[in-house]
Amino acid sequence: MAKRGRPSNLTPELKKKGWEYVKKIEEQEKKIPEIIPSIAGLAFELGIPRQKVWEYAEKDEEFRDIVEGVMKAQERRILNLASTGKINPAIAKLLLMKHGYTEKSEVEMEIKEKLIELDE
Repeated sequence: MAKRGRPSNLTPELKKKGWEYVKKIEEQEKKIPEIIPSIAGLAFELGIPRQKVWEYAEKDEEFRDIVEGVMKAQERRILNLASTGKINPAIAKLLLMKHGYTEKSEVEMEIKEKLIELDE
């Protein structure tokens, strides 16, 4: 059965550009640590919509590795910037939620029970 729909634009050249972006992120980190890599940045660099980045990552293992490289760099950069006070903590918290981080709060409750006997 033949495939239907538009042919994929996920070409070896697009993957090459994706890897170049990941390498560019690594180089920028050495020079300008304030820049946070993103899927939006990858999409911009490749000239495709963000949704296409996710679609390509679902369909292609190598492209999924490219996306994973961006996400790992983003997580590390956010943690480093937040721990040195170079990024607003509320923004860092929001960004880290995409990486599975959550805020945990514990609540302790003490219940005091008083029994009253009633005479009938």
